Parts: sequence; structure tokens; C-alpha cells
Amino acid sequence: MSLNQGEARRLIRGLTRGTTIPDGVRFIHVGYESWLSAQHEVLEELPDYNGSETKFVKGHYGMGKTHFLHLVQEEGRNRNWVTAHLECQRDEVEIDRFETLYPKICMKLRFPHSDECPELKDRSDPMVTLIESWVSVVNNSAGVRDQALRRPVDAASRVYKELQKRLLTPKLTSDFKEALIALTMASLKNDIDTKNLLYGWFKGEDRKIQVPEDYLRQPDGLRTADRGK
Repeated sequence: MSLNQGEARRLIRGLTRGTTIPDGVRFIHVGYESWLSAQHEVLEELPDYNGSETKFVKGHYGMGKTHFLHLVQEEGRNRNWVTAHLECQRDEVEIDRFETLYPKICMKLRFPHSDECPELKDRSDPMVTLIESWVSVVNNSAGVRDQALRRPVDAASRVYKELQKRLLTPKLTSDFKEALIALTMASLKNDIDTKNLLYGWFKGEDRKIQVPEDYLRQPDGLRTADRGK
């Protein structure tokens, strides 16, 4: 990542005000080597076991907490992580009320710097882009592309089996799993209305939704194949 003249000026102005900006923070950073090394190690290891970590950064006003967090976020994006940075007061978030936290995370998602993720180029609605990317990965893994139009039952069966494999993890709630299944199956049928309802749900909109039960059932073709075994 290079720094252009305008970005350099913004960084310098931020320093004169005693504030920091996320982009380009590594160009004005010194120190914290051991802390950053520890966080780099965490970012390196988490994908190996599909895990998660919670860390707290404690310090007095002006000691560089936000600066440090921006550095970790920048490193995460360089490693193809999707990140979000929130501040409780500015973003009107109450850390102990998830219903205030989750929608703001969805709004402030930032995608990786790397060109290895071309499917994440659309930044206009990051949560939708992220979910669409996941659905595309599922379909590709199931071998479903334009075949879905010619053999819809076969396509639905293969996609459903792929979803079952990917959603075995106990870390996801049943509602979240069902929403992912319904969205993926709705995408196969190009059901725009259901997809939009589910996008809103994933983004934390405060409303209850209903999706067609058929999207949550095992496809007929798959049930027949299972009975044949």
C-alpha cells in the first residue's frame, strides 16, 4: 500500500490535532513491537481452527489505544480479514446491548486490501456483498453455476448438501443457519423479495420476517437419493 500526497497531508494534520486516522497509520507508527507481534500471531493462527479471540486494550487518554487498534485493523485487512472499527459514543453503541452493536458493525465493515478478493469490490453495502460472496462460494463448491437454470432440482440438492457440510459448526445459532440456508436457496430461484428480507435480517433490522418453508426443507431430489441408499 502506497501513500499519496493527499493522504500524507491528512496524516500530518491528524498529528497536529492529536488524533489518528485509520488509513496509512503504519506510515507514522513507531513502537509497540511486542504487542503488534502478539496480535499478528493471533491473526495468523485463528483461521487454522476457525476460532475467535477477545482482547482488551487498556490505557489512559492519549496513550495511543485508537492508534494501536488501527494498526491491528490494517494488519488484518492486509491478511484478507474483514474488519470494523466502532467507537461507543460516536457510533451510539452500548457495548452490553448487542442490538445496538451488531447493526453498526454491519454498516462499518471494511474489506481486505488484497486483490485476491475481487468478489468484495462492491463497497456500497458491505454486509450484502459479504453474504453474496459466501453464497457464491457455496454454489461453486457444489458445482452449481448456470446449470441451476437447466436442472434446478439437481442444483438445489447439491447446494443443500454443501450447506449441510458448511453449517455443522455449533458456533452458529439455529436462526443464523436457517437464514443462510434460506438465502442460498432463494438465490437459486432468483427470489429477490425473500433475499431482500433476509439481507435486512442479516444487517440487524429490527423486524421479524418469514421465509417460505420450502427453502428450509431438504430438496425432493436429495430425499429420493437418500432413500435409495
